[in-house]
Amino acid sequence: MWHLQDRKFLRPTADLRLRLVGTPPPDAIPLAHACSDLLVLLAEDALAETAHAARSGGLGHSLEAADAAEFVLGVRGFHHRLATLAEEVLRIFSSFRGGGGGPSDDEGERRFERCAEALEREYGNAESRSYARCSATRIRCLRPAVRSDRAKLEALETLTPESFARTVSRMLDKMSVECLYHGNCDEKDAEDVAKFLENHFSAKGHGGISIPRRQEVIKVPQSVTDHIVTTASKEMTDPNTAVEMYFQVGLDNIYHRVIIDLLVDIMNSPMYDQIRTKEQFGYSVSVGKNWNRGVMGIIFQVVSSSKPAVEIHNRINRFILEFREILFHMKPEKIAEHLCGIAKIKLQMFNSMEEETQHLWQEILIRRYDWESSRKEACCLRAVTAEDAMQFYDRWLMGNEEDGHKKGDGRRCLVVKTVGSGEERPAIDSSAIDSHVDECVSKFHELAAYLTWKP
Repeated sequence: MWHLQDRKFLRPTADLRLRLVGTPPPDAIPLAHACSDLLVLLAEDALAETAHAARSGGLGHSLEAADAAEFVLGVRGFHHRLATLAEEVLRIFSSFRGGGGGPSDDEGERRFERCAEALEREYGNAESRSYARCSATRIRCLRPAVRSDRAKLEALETLTPESFARTVSRMLDKMSVECLYHGNCDEKDAEDVAKFLENHFSAKGHGGISIPRRQEVIKVPQSVTDHIVTTASKEMTDPNTAVEMYFQVGLDNIYHRVIIDLLVDIMNSPMYDQIRTKEQFGYSVSVGKNWNRGVMGIIFQVVSSSKPAVEIHNRINRFILEFREILFHMKPEKIAEHLCGIAKIKLQMFNSMEEETQHLWQEILIRRYDWESSRKEACCLRAVTAEDAMQFYDRWLMGNEEDGHKKGDGRRCLVVKTVGSGEERPAIDSSAIDSHVDECVSKFHELAAYLTWKP
């Protein structure tokens, strides 16, 4: 449990957040995903009246499935009534442990059917836009543990109230709990909450488990050619084509992290101005940093209804090549301006207790636990030079060696294209579009030999 008493905003409120990690059945991961999502819907439905009354008293809660058998629960509001709401939310959630919480009467069965139907619609409508499918495909290529919405839907369609109760009971039998308590709460309050949580989760199941290992991330093979995954949009009439170029950098490292911040900050405006504003290449154009389960990267994204995927891919590559000359001739004073701007953002004070809580909670969710990460990054920026920016630009985006001239082994680049209606669209029957995506993802995993980054 992590605890911090607020001494800045001095409000009579507090925020309690929990990460609840169970044990998903290794032989039925899509089923575990579906059961986790359905459990959240059933719990929220059961909490509807309580949530309405809590809002009237300035309290609120949230519950979501972060992964298979992994849940994030939050309770916030006035401190003197926070424990009451937390107890009720945890009571409803824990009622699903040990095979309970399922439909035991006609009303329970109707609730199960209602929530299952809503979840089926959600899975069925997922990735309906080309850019959403493009991003989802990239994530599945990089994280083998992530399952498609189609696989979750197939598992959900075979789910019965009895099998749901058995699966959830198995997932929640052993749990680990990680907690952040922040706000108008002292050490004694935190000790009381910790004791309550320990007693609550020991009442059912078989005790806690250690925090599971972070999901593995595929190591994109280093190559002089880009690894291309081409899929079709879910809707055959979708006029948009989305392209994402993902450049994998490596494991989390504070120095590389700030270099990525600098390169993205320098490239962002020129890319948008040239490709979006001047050339009208696509209606959505961006470059940003990517942090995925402890692995860093840089991602270029373009969505267009007027250009084919091959042309978009070539245009992003041409921008990277042309921008190298701009970066090479950029004055050190200009680089310093970008460094100062990034540092100012990182050193900005929190505007509210909610912002500070979210910052602390994010460090817990990604399991980095560096509470002063922004300040440390700002300090690290002082050591960054124009030569560093050039060196890493060549290494990560150009695939060159450190001197910027000698050709290296290539870059770790994954290109995902989701093609809408047009000549480039893969010739696939509409009923086989989802299975084609699965096939493309599997082929990439085989190409990468299932090698992953090891912390």
